[in-house]
Amino acid sequence: MFSFLSRMCQGMVTLGICCAVLLGGPFPNAQAQEAKPAATPLSVRVVPVRTVESAASVRVPGTVEAVERSTIAARINATITAVPVKLGSRVEPGEVLVQLRADELNARAAQARAQLEQVRRNLARENRLLAQQATTAESVRNLRDSERIAAAALREAEAMLAYTQITAPYAGLVSRKMVNSGDLAAPGMPLLELENASALQVRAQAPEEVVAILQQDDLLTVLFPATGEQMQAQLQEISPAANPAVRSATIILALANGPEMSPNLRSGQYVRVLLPGSTSHQVMLVPAAAVSSWGQMERVFVLENNRARLRLVRTGARMGEEIEINSGLNAGEQVILGPAGQLVHDRPVQVQP
Repeated sequence: MFSFLSRMCQGMVTLGICCAVLLGGPFPNAQAQEAKPAATPLSVRVVPVRTVESAASVRVPGTVEAVERSTIAARINATITAVPVKLGSRVEPGEVLVQLRADELNARAAQARAQLEQVRRNLARENRLLAQQATTAESVRNLRDSERIAAAALREAEAMLAYTQITAPYAGLVSRKMVNSGDLAAPGMPLLELENASALQVRAQAPEEVVAILQQDDLLTVLFPATGEQMQAQLQEISPAANPAVRSATIILALANGPEMSPNLRSGQYVRVLLPGSTSHQVMLVPAAAVSSWGQMERVFVLENNRARLRLVRTGARMGEEIEINSGLNAGEQVILGPAGQLVHDRPVQVQP
């Protein structure tokens, strides 16, 4: 019995030593590992957050539209036989847009032409008879009046017949196409929409309290969310009447056209127009190059204790090479400009002199 207890004690001591080695003793591969060297400081440039005084602005939605645009409609009841243009087609003045067919107009023109020819033959005969004193001057005058009436009727019939061929009033683009071959056209029925895309403007609704301080020829900033562009536009028209439903008035701004027009501008684009307010406030500005996208968020890196610290920010309007920061930064902080792609949170950095 004593020998059995002795062997159990020796086994327990051996097990305790093994556990101590496993839990507290160093592993051979851990002893071989070396400490990772510290990251090399990245050379960067920094710029302080700039605070400026800015007039309060009101952002209103607007729409880009062509200065010259038309709805092409039918003038007669007729069947559409051909629409030789497609949506987006560029057309020249006088080019056929829609071809109609109205057989009754052809018959009316033929009838008017025949009546005019008949009156002219009768007038020629009466003139010969008058020279022979075989008729009266009154008969000749009556036939001359009949000739003028018949000629007017022919011109009317030919004018109505000309409505069967609808042509472009000016050079432009087909922006909408509402009919196809085989459809029935009626007077006043819209067939196509045509616009001259070489001259564009912005139409927006301005609150009535802002309209009071606007003047013609004012330069306003227009933002294009789809392309990220912004440009200055001249205020050309201000409606003298306000809309009582929304308490706003229509304003129209002229965009830069011709060679200066941006190739990204399209009729129908959504824009925001910055209108001046009656008060001012301070805004923080940083170089636009310091802001980068991070998924659906925007971020910058700031300098703290010689390290790059990531900050999520909310940006506002872009002002030249700078962009407004609405939240995420404090005035006087140092933002890091780059190099892009090498900055990570908490990386050591060294400021370039």
